Amino acid sequence: MSVRIIYIFLLVVVSFTVSAVTPTPAQIEQFKNLPPSQQKMLAKQLGIDISQFKKASQSQSYENTIMPPAERASKEEFSELEETLEEKYLKDKVEVKPFGYDLFANEPYSFQPENNQVAVPDDYIVGVGDNFLVNTYGKEGNTYELMVNRDGMLHFPDFAPLNVMGLTFQEAKQAIHNHISSQTIGLKASVTMGELRSIRIFVMGEAYKPGVYTISSLSTVTNALFASGGLSDIGSLRNIQVKRAGKLVGKVDLYDFLIHGDNSKDVILKSGDVVFIPPVGSTATIKGEVKRPAIYELVESETIKDLLTMAGGAKSSAFLKESVLERFNTSNYKTLINLDLSKEGVFEEPVKDGDVLRINATSDEFKDSVLLIGAVTRPGAYQWHQGMKVSDIIESFHSDLLKIADLEYALIVRETSKLGDIETRQISLANALENKNATDNILLNSNDKVIVFSKYEKRDIEQRTLARLAHTQEELAILEREQLIKEYYSKEFKRDLGLLKDEEFKNEANMQFNSQLSNQELNRRDLQLAQTDLLELSKPFAELEKEEDEEENLEEFSLYSRKLLLAPVILKLQNQASVGQPMELVEVVGEVKVPGVYPLSKGAKINDLVMAAGGLNESAYLERAELTRVNKQGSKASIKHITFKLGDAMSLDESSNIKLTSKDRLNISPIPEWQEDVTITLKGEVLFPGVYTIRRGETLVEVIKRAGGFTDFASADAAVFTRESLKEQEFEQIKKLLSDLRKEVATKSLQPSKATSSISYSESRQLLYDLSQVTPVGRLIIDVPRLMLGQTDYDIQLEDGDTLYVPTKKQSVNVIGEVNVATAHMHEDEYDLYEYIQKSGGFKSRADEDRIYIIKADGSVEVPSGNSWYAINAKTTQIQPGDTIVVPLDSEYMDNLTLWSTATQIIYQVGVALAAISSIN
Repeated sequence: MSVRIIYIFLLVVVSFTVSAVTPTPAQIEQFKNLPPSQQKMLAKQLGIDISQFKKASQSQSYENTIMPPAERASKEEFSELEETLEEKYLKDKVEVKPFGYDLFANEPYSFQPENNQVAVPDDYIVGVGDNFLVNTYGKEGNTYELMVNRDGMLHFPDFAPLNVMGLTFQEAKQAIHNHISSQTIGLKASVTMGELRSIRIFVMGEAYKPGVYTISSLSTVTNALFASGGLSDIGSLRNIQVKRAGKLVGKVDLYDFLIHGDNSKDVILKSGDVVFIPPVGSTATIKGEVKRPAIYELVESETIKDLLTMAGGAKSSAFLKESVLERFNTSNYKTLINLDLSKEGVFEEPVKDGDVLRINATSDEFKDSVLLIGAVTRPGAYQWHQGMKVSDIIESFHSDLLKIADLEYALIVRETSKLGDIETRQISLANALENKNATDNILLNSNDKVIVFSKYEKRDIEQRTLARLAHTQEELAILEREQLIKEYYSKEFKRDLGLLKDEEFKNEANMQFNSQLSNQELNRRDLQLAQTDLLELSKPFAELEKEEDEEENLEEFSLYSRKLLLAPVILKLQNQASVGQPMELVEVVGEVKVPGVYPLSKGAKINDLVMAAGGLNESAYLERAELTRVNKQGSKASIKHITFKLGDAMSLDESSNIKLTSKDRLNISPIPEWQEDVTITLKGEVLFPGVYTIRRGETLVEVIKRAGGFTDFASADAAVFTRESLKEQEFEQIKKLLSDLRKEVATKSLQPSKATSSISYSESRQLLYDLSQVTPVGRLIIDVPRLMLGQTDYDIQLEDGDTLYVPTKKQSVNVIGEVNVATAHMHEDEYDLYEYIQKSGGFKSRADEDRIYIIKADGSVEVPSGNSWYAINAKTTQIQPGDTIVVPLDSEYMDNLTLWSTATQIIYQVGVALAAISSIN
């Protein structure tokens, strides 16, 4: 590897980790050009996750691909689906680990237990360094602490020495008792072991850290393994050997201890012993539906039964009849052997090195069952029996169904072939439960699915919630805050802005949102209360049809909605359609509660489709409806329109209640001239302000008269009239302006200019962001005084959501802009435009005196005649109470220093040019 490549890689890594910036394509390519081994080695040395570069490479290449948004979304969805399918397909290939090695995975240590707390067995062999505690009692008592010296002797202060070397602990106790009794009459002894000697043993072979270890003389092979940190990855757990003086004195199979808890064969070590761990022998893997999937070490003559026992046995979900054994053959290929482990003889099959036994799971499908899903209290699978009906699985309206269940529309989904093709049956649960013999109480087949829908859609719940909240001013304020939050956090708004990253947008939107709330005189406590109330609105919702204050979760309504529960059924019906098998789907649009596409049930008619769509709206026109049908005749298809009386069809009149066919489309029209609640709001100095319902074509004058007209304090010429449709138009114009301005900024940023008036990118972005915060007003300039005088040319027809605000009479005139003191003045009839400006201190140096304009009280704008304020005609520019005089900023203003600097540069350049010309001549 060259030094230059390493240096490049270090720069890439440092720039990525320190500044958290996504690597450039060039850096990624440099990294990808390195061999895989070098990539891993460098990443490991620097502590960098190599997957970060792979993800960055994938995202970079993806972002550089020119792809429409729709195709991009499809690619993302396909990628997620591919990963899901791959994960599901490879779930049985989850890596299993060798069994038993984790128990000894510790750092080496000296295993020396507290000697005074360990019971010494009777067969313990006494050696040099062991300590005895001897207590004599009888005619006199003494305590002796004696250690076995190198000669194997115990030296008593008052008795002759005694040789205990090589004796067992039981033999040594008896020897000491006899020794003391034989030398003194009437004296007896009590003997215990004191501190035990330490021994040095060797742990060799495939140990985690082979070497010499000093341990207690009571230690066994297991203690030695703990002391040495366990085994390496290839050490044998089943053939651990103990060698003494070059001879094999014992073997230890740790599986007896790990699986059965039996340590009776654990060998007690002596000083100088060698614990040798050979490499692991034959192994076999068992995975799938077993309690302890792992790789197990084998000994001679072990069978499938032994392997299954080591794995803790099969789970209850195991399908033993179709287990699979993978085995290497002599041709260096793997072979698959199907095993029926439900038979006893198969368990005696011997296991070979490298075998992989996979215990498959049983199917999740139920046999002879009926699946109940939707707005029911106990969804799930139920046992099916011959003659079972709908009323057998749903017995009670109250105990088996949720309160939101739609009793007029339920669906039975039934399989019709082994390929999984389905058909549907539509029923009324009300009829099925009230009358056991009704046709709706149909017989169920095995594997039928009964779907019960909610009678509310999420959209209906939100609308009713908003209506309920609109009862008080406090709740209206919450709705206004909710609208503000939606505007600042909606994905569509962020996409249109197109400038800020997620975190940047969130932070700046938060600041702007708080600023706007401050402008609206909403403090921090109000905001917290508003957010808390909105959070509560999105969770529980009081049930609409009960007097009790029971609450249902808003998610429950959407969970059992037609849109969600019908989606897989509609998709299946679409996929199974083919030549000779029409698509069993129909559509209803217009004045029904839930318009959309629905499965075509067997024998379904017009009234069935209407009930499937939740029933008719109040505005449905019963005298006429239209059914559009596709007729296929030979190799051609034609469209046919059928008109009928909807009222007769809903009354089950056979002539109007037409039987539906594939791809029929039912269109239900509204009653002519029908309108929902269309309202206008009157505010301010109106005799009876409030919200008024209007009819189609009603005018503003008519509504004002209904409200009693204006009060004596009303300023009709300053009335403000706003319209929702104009707000939408203004919002679209702002969006277009943002888009055009963003393109202009991007173009300018790619074309560096030497002009001193150019602004930086951050300033441009701030300008765009500020512009995006402009709130559409939707104001329509109207002449209310002339309108109230009966001049019909000035009257307007009203629309839903219109608002008229009539302010109180004002006596002031505002002067704003480039004046020394922007303020308001009391209106004086004899004052003209110049005098109001003079009362505000006159013009600033940067004022544009040629572009002064006046915002009249009614919102209109008047530009004074003449090229400057000197030429203003007092009559045509008469200032009225409530007017605002605006003195704009001169965008071409240049201060004296800049002016003289620029002039000097021009003179200098001209002088240089003249000198150059003179030199040529």
